[in-house]
Amino acid sequence: MPSPHYPWVPLPEFHGKSKAGIYGDYVFEVDAMIGSVLSAIKDSGLTENTLVVLTSDHGADWKPGDIAEWGHRANAN
Repeated sequence: MPSPHYPWVPLPEFHGKSKAGIYGDYVFEVDAMIGSVLSAIKDSGLTENTLVVLTSDHGADWKPGDIAEWGHRANAN
Protein backbone atom coordinates (compact mmCIF):
# COMPACT_ATOMS: atom_id res chain seq x y z
CA MET A 1 0.00 0.00 0.00
CA PRO A 2 1.21 3.52 -0.63
CA SER A 3 1.14 4.60 3.02
CA PRO A 4 0.50 2.34 6.00
CA HIS A 5 1.13 5.17 8.45
CA TYR A 6 0.24 8.83 8.81
CA PRO A 7 -0.18 10.91 6.75
CA TRP A 8 -3.06 9.10 5.08
CA VAL A 9 -3.48 10.51 1.61
CA PRO A 10 -6.33 8.75 -0.18
CA LEU A 11 -6.73 9.46 -3.86
CA PRO A 12 -9.35 12.12 -4.66
CA GLU A 13 -11.91 9.53 -5.81
CA PHE A 14 -11.94 8.10 -2.26
CA HIS A 15 -12.44 11.41 -0.42
CA GLY A 16 -15.68 11.32 1.56
CA LYS A 17 -16.32 7.61 0.85
CA SER A 18 -16.29 6.63 4.51
CA LYS A 19 -17.92 8.03 7.58
CA ALA A 20 -14.61 8.04 9.47
CA GLY A 21 -12.72 10.99 8.01
CA ILE A 22 -9.51 10.81 6.01
CA TYR A 23 -8.36 7.66 7.82
CA GLY A 24 -11.59 5.88 6.90
CA ASP A 25 -11.30 7.10 3.32
CA TYR A 26 -7.79 5.65 3.14
CA VAL A 27 -9.01 2.30 4.50
CA PHE A 28 -11.74 2.39 1.84
CA GLU A 29 -9.03 2.90 -0.81
CA VAL A 30 -6.92 0.03 0.56
CA ASP A 31 -9.98 -2.22 0.41
CA ALA A 32 -10.51 -1.23 -3.24
CA MET A 33 -6.85 -1.97 -4.05
CA ILE A 34 -7.08 -5.42 -2.48
CA GLY A 35 -10.28 -6.03 -4.44
CA SER A 36 -8.46 -5.13 -7.66
CA VAL A 37 -5.68 -7.61 -6.90
CA LEU A 38 -8.18 -10.37 -6.10
CA SER A 39 -10.08 -9.63 -9.32
CA ALA A 40 -6.86 -9.82 -11.35
CA ILE A 41 -6.04 -13.20 -9.79
CA LYS A 42 -9.53 -14.47 -10.62
CA ASP A 43 -9.48 -13.04 -14.17
CA SER A 44 -6.12 -14.69 -14.85
CA GLY A 45 -7.46 -18.10 -13.81
CA LEU A 46 -4.99 -18.43 -10.93
CA THR A 47 -7.51 -18.59 -8.08
CA GLU A 48 -6.98 -22.30 -7.38
CA ASN A 49 -3.19 -21.93 -7.10
CA THR A 50 -2.84 -18.60 -5.31
CA LEU A 51 -2.65 -17.78 -1.63
CA VAL A 52 -3.20 -14.14 -0.66
CA VAL A 53 -1.92 -13.07 2.76
CA LEU A 54 -2.62 -9.66 4.30
CA THR A 55 -0.68 -8.60 7.38
CA SER A 56 -0.35 -5.59 9.62
CA ASP A 57 2.33 -4.44 12.01
CA HIS A 58 -0.23 -3.30 14.61
CA GLY A 59 -3.79 -2.06 14.96
CA ALA A 60 -5.14 1.26 13.73
CA ASP A 61 -3.79 4.59 14.99
CA TRP A 62 -7.20 5.49 16.38
CA LYS A 63 -7.26 7.56 19.53
CA PRO A 64 -10.15 8.19 21.97
CA GLY A 65 -10.68 11.62 20.38
CA ASP A 66 -11.13 9.96 16.99
CA ILE A 67 -13.80 7.66 18.46
CA ALA A 68 -15.58 10.69 19.92
CA GLU A 69 -15.36 12.69 16.67
CA TRP A 70 -16.26 9.94 14.20
CA GLY A 71 -18.29 7.51 16.32
CA HIS A 72 -16.19 4.66 14.95
CA ARG A 73 -13.98 2.14 16.74
CA ALA A 74 -11.28 1.28 14.20
CA ASN A 75 -9.80 -1.39 16.47
CA ALA A 76 -13.21 -2.79 17.51
CA ASN A 77 -12.55 -2.42 21.22
